[in-house]
Amino acid sequence: MKTLTYRVLFSKEIEGGYTAIVPSLARCVAGGIGSPHKVYLGSAIRG
Repeated sequence: MKTLTYRVLFSKEIEGGYTAIVPSLARCVAGGIGSPHKVYLGSAIRG
């Protein structure tokens, strides 16, 4: 298995939580994340 590294940008939402965006991957956005320290984007990255 190959390990890939991506830059993830976190934006704090007004209603709470965070949105995570991976600029180098088109349409890879995950919302409603409780903490930027506990994020798994595996399903978003796989498609």
